[in-house]
Amino acid sequence: MVNFLRKLNLWVVFFTLLSYAAPFVNPSQMSLLIFVGLAYPYLLIINLIFIGLWALSRMRFWLVSTIVVLLGWTSFTAVFGVHLGKNTEGVPLDNTLKVLTYNVAEFGYLNIKKNNKAAAKQALNQFFETENADILCFQEGFYWELDARSQLNDLPFLKTYPYISQEDSSKNFIFSRFPILTAGQLCNIGNGCNYADIQIEDKILRVFSLHLTSNVVSYIADKLAQKTDMTDENTWFSFGRILARVRKTAIVRSKEARTIKENIVKSPYPVVVCGDFNDIPVSYTYHVLSEGLQD
Repeated sequence: MVNFLRKLNLWVVFFTLLSYAAPFVNPSQMSLLIFVGLAYPYLLIINLIFIGLWALSRMRFWLVSTIVVLLGWTSFTAVFGVHLGKNTEGVPLDNTLKVLTYNVAEFGYLNIKKNNKAAAKQALNQFFETENADILCFQEGFYWELDARSQLNDLPFLKTYPYISQEDSSKNFIFSRFPILTAGQLCNIGNGCNYADIQIEDKILRVFSLHLTSNVVSYIADKLAQKTDMTDENTWFSFGRILARVRKTAIVRSKEARTIKENIVKSPYPVVVCGDFNDIPVSYTYHVLSEGLQD
């Protein structure tokens, strides 16, 4: 039994190390790492279980998983947001800027029943009022055919933002309490990528609001979750479709990420990058976009 557990532990260690490579390898070159990266949180938990198991058994084999977990500190901090030594206590509020990003899914126009829309909008309005951000970045903001101003009556709090940036062909919006000097849109980005140059006192900040290509697997996944017969060919066919779509869209997002990164690097101003990436922290997309920035 001990030998079996050791072999199993080594296999877990092997796949954990592979997951560390996922952010650094373009999915178009090795798509298998996409799925290993998705498994990182589970691999981490299994490693921790093995550490506890070997420690309780007073066997030094616990060092194997311990070393592997420590080697993946970059992945760990990306997923769990550990910020050691970054104490913001005592920072004057006048020197801070609050940016909120939110995929609002058209504020319920598509998914909320008619008699619940008013309540949903009221809750959203209260949320925005409580957060009281200086800049709001919305993805999937409103109907394609309607502009932002025509719908502000439904969300009174948004009237406190005198500056709005929205490109005609995008559902991404940037609301600001500071003047927007210039704005634009990056083409060929799945669901849109807008940016705005915002004047904040004597400085200019470029804010990117992204919505990268979606996996579009929710419908298939919901249907698959209802099936209990794992011997059914349709079940495995649906599972295969999900994997194929995840692979395909990950490759598309990797291209989008590189395009956006080129524009981030070229920015003449400090940048804030936010939005709906449709990807995980242990991914090539996240690595490309976050490199050189602080999450």
